[in-house]
Formats: sequence, C-alpha cells, structure tokens
Amino acid sequence: MAIPRPFFTPIYDHFSPQMVFGRVALIGDAASVGRPHIGMGVAKAAADAQELANVLRDPSVPVEQALEKFEKHRLDVGLKAVERGRTLGEYLLMPQHADNAPHDPHWEEFHSVHGILKNTASSDFLKAH
Repeated sequence: MAIPRPFFTPIYDHFSPQMVFGRVALIGDAASVGRPHIGMGVAKAAADAQELANVLRDPSVPVEQALEKFEKHRLDVGLKAVERGRTLGEYLLMPQHADNAPHDPHWEEFHSVHGILKNTASSDFLKAH
C-alpha cells in the first residue's frame, strides 16, 4: 500500500554543554538528544535520574554542590551518545565501499548484526572511550 503523499521527518540532535542551571538540572533528552539510531533515550534518561538521586541523597551536601557533581558525571555521557548517533547515522547512509576503495572496518561493523546490536540500544560504546 502506497501513501498518497510522501513525507519526511528531519532528524536533529542536540548537546547542551551545561546540564545544571542554579538549582535546576536537565536530564534525559532535555540535556542532550542524539539521533535515534543508537536507541539510548530511555536508558540515558534513567541513568541521569539515578545519578541525580544518588548525588542528592546526602542532606548534608549542599544542593548546588551535588548538582555540580551530577553534571560532572553525566555531561560526557550525553556528548558521547550524540557523537555515536552522528557517526552511526553517517555509516548507515553510506553505501558499501567500492572494490578499489580501502577497507573500512567501521562500515563492516555498523552493517553487521553483531555491530548493530553492540551500537544500538546499548551503552557498550561508552566503555570504548
């Protein structure tokens, strides 16, 4: 069945270089949203929330200090997720290399079952950096 009028949905990603603004913390997609290729939205939001709960657990630690620690721990994760989404998106759209082109192991990985499972809906790529 064909659709009567084709459409497209642009894909955007965003990385906020700051997650804490005074006593307000951004988590999940509000802090950084990567392309959907990696399927990390829910996992990242849950991990952000868990870290926020952990740093705010001790009532003797000032909120501002706890939020600073939160941002320090989670900012890099958001950046890595956005960067991985961009990289994976580029390779997913890239045609297989020509016979005379140099071998590209990333293309092979991102187009294999193992590579797709490793690089989507998984945080394994965070360990690689």
